[in-house]
Amino acid sequence: MRSTRKVRKDRTQCLGDKMRKSLTSAAVLFGLSASLVAGATLPAIAATTLVGNGSSFQDDFQQKCITKFNADNKTGGGKKLGITVTYTKSSSGTGRLALAGGTAAFAGADSTGTEVSTANSVYIPIAAAPVAFFFNLKTAKGAAVTGLNLDSLTLSKIFRGDITFWDDAAIKTQNKAVALPHNSISVQYRSGDSGTSKNMFKFFNATAAASSWGTGDGIWANGNKGTVVGTSNSGGSALVANVVATDNAIGYADLSDVTSSLTSLKLVALKNAKGAYVKPTAAAATAFLKGAGVLTENGTYSGTYAIDWTTQVTGAYQFTILTYMVGSKANTNTDLKAYATYMIKNCSANPAGIGAPGFVTPGATVLSKATDQIAKL
Repeated sequence: MRSTRKVRKDRTQCLGDKMRKSLTSAAVLFGLSASLVAGATLPAIAATTLVGNGSSFQDDFQQKCITKFNADNKTGGGKKLGITVTYTKSSSGTGRLALAGGTAAFAGADSTGTEVSTANSVYIPIAAAPVAFFFNLKTAKGAAVTGLNLDSLTLSKIFRGDITFWDDAAIKTQNKAVALPHNSISVQYRSGDSGTSKNMFKFFNATAAASSWGTGDGIWANGNKGTVVGTSNSGGSALVANVVATDNAIGYADLSDVTSSLTSLKLVALKNAKGAYVKPTAAAATAFLKGAGVLTENGTYSGTYAIDWTTQVTGAYQFTILTYMVGSKANTNTDLKAYATYMIKNCSANPAGIGAPGFVTPGATVLSKATDQIAKL
């Protein structure tokens, strides 16, 4: 037979257990911190992973913004919300296909495409950057050529295969102080449906009178209308690496991809609409975007912009483009909204602040439109 003291102890312990359970239930009900209840453990926030795929052009911007978002434990940050974002660079077309097929929550794209419909897709402008032309070239005596001036017509003819030697008259006329060699030009281009390539096709058609590029997609053979000139590269980084490794080569990519290789590569100074030769920089891209009438919103794909590359702007690097996040409005996606909102506020407004070289803000008007687009997700 148990003593009275033992019975009282058991009853006290039982009451204590019931009280702790009641307090724990109340904490869950009213959202109190688990630390307020001794011995109570609340369920962790369910983790969500958002998968992105697409444009290699915007990859560096995405990676820097994602790193900031995933580690942010403040209101709106990924760590606070239990959201982790990943992004795989491929091409604009591949990203849109992944979004359409349900293997990605969002696509990165530098152009529109038929892989997703206008009815169900949401384009969100997130950043801008110059597309750089760059080369690996030595003179006949073996000295490195440190700079070239080229206009868009000459570049168009080089990439089409109409100009095949570095000492062509069109190149020599613009670079009289350079001892150009009689070497064959090695053109390097992007494989797949590249948004960067598609923008280049459009740029040449707009700024080089004799150009005639197909602009239905970003596939090189289609842009060249069946004529394949040069060597194919899978992604901007691979293209840059191949120009570094190939004598007499020329290529094109976002400035961010090229920046780390500028000891080996040299940038083309592109002739702008004012007649000045300007190298691709963040400052020159910003100057272009601030020009009156440069951007016009696309009436077919809301949130995207037509770019008038013929606008005369002092100090501008003419071949500057916008890049986009593409989501679906078929189903409400609160987590994607959270990341997109964070991106516009903390990354798109100041790309330099997240350490994304070459990227610039597309401006307050465009970012205001981006916010409107996010609401459609």
